[in-house]
Amino acid sequence: MQTVLIAGMGYPGLFLAREFGKRPCNLYCIGRHKNEIGMYSKYGRKYVASTGQELREVVEHVAKTHGTRPIALVGSGIYLDFILDEFPEFVQMTDFVGSDLVTLKKLNSKVDAYEAFRQAGIKVPRSFQLTNVANDMDFPLIVKWSTKMGYDPLEIAKI
Repeated sequence: MQTVLIAGMGYPGLFLAREFGKRPCNLYCIGRHKNEIGMYSKYGRKYVASTGQELREVVEHVAKTHGTRPIALVGSGIYLDFILDEFPEFVQMTDFVGSDLVTLKKLNSKVDAYEAFRQAGIKVPRSFQLTNVANDMDFPLIVKWSTKMGYDPLEIAKI
């Protein structure tokens, strides 16, 4: 029987838990907080790992319990950031579903991804860092988004 580990239990992680939970497998769900939506799913064994060391311990426990490296999926962009920053060995310690570590890091950064796309001849939308644009303007400055972004851009801009 396969062992599946889902890291990040936001909505995408919940979806993955529901799908894998209906199949015969040993399912483990890891969230950074116990109140992530996917942590309330009836499927899988739940673990909270909010540090790189805690995540390492869960992966080692799962591998030791079943005598095999678990198949691993990331169910959250925030958890992917966490893995890349605090425990990149996660990719090597599991049968990770996705790209290699170098590609993941590149794609996880909009600036690096856009540059790689440009070098490959793929057109990408023009984007500007707000701080760079603002440096060339006089203050006070009012910024208005031309379209709805789907999130609060002021939280992300952090001027």
